[in-house]
Amino acid sequence: HWEGDVHNGKGKTRRSFPSGVYTGATLDGQITGRGVFEWTDGRKYDGEWSHDSPQGHGTFVDADGDRYTGQFVAGRYQGQGKLTRADGDYFHGEFSGGERVGRGKARITYNSGDVYEGEVVTGVRNGHGTYTWRGSGERYTGEWEGDEMHGKGKLKAADGRTLRQGVWSHGAFLSAA
Repeated sequence: HWEGDVHNGKGKTRRSFPSGVYTGATLDGQITGRGVFEWTDGRKYDGEWSHDSPQGHGTFVDADGDRYTGQFVAGRYQGQGKLTRADGDYFHGEFSGGERVGRGKARITYNSGDVYEGEVVTGVRNGHGTYTWRGSGERYTGEWEGDEMHGKGKLKAADGRTLRQGVWSHGAFLSAA
């Protein structure tokens, strides 16, 4: 039922705002439940809401085509999620306050054109991963620590020949395995 110009109770609505249009569930005049908000600049959120804010599981796509699917708290990325950039780079792991934190898996393309795909901790290469140098086509696959090749790994030429295989320490090759 309506009290003045506010819907009191549970329902589904389509509401226009200066910034965009919401279609979905409401509760006592607030956006609460499942719904979609489409901004006039091309952004879109499809998911769960609580008290006019994304809360729970949902998908947000920004105007550039970057997409986050996962948990939201008070409108920010929080908990487990996957952020996929329009260029194909991604991070799948833990978020807090809208930022990547903790351990996850990522694909990172650097300004040089080099590409890393593997495990990261707070945005730093840590764990198992593959780094490909664009200029030479060489590829290192193995263990990383603190953004450096560290532990067992293999460096291959662009044609697939093994150049070095063994143990690395802080980016330097130590010994064959």
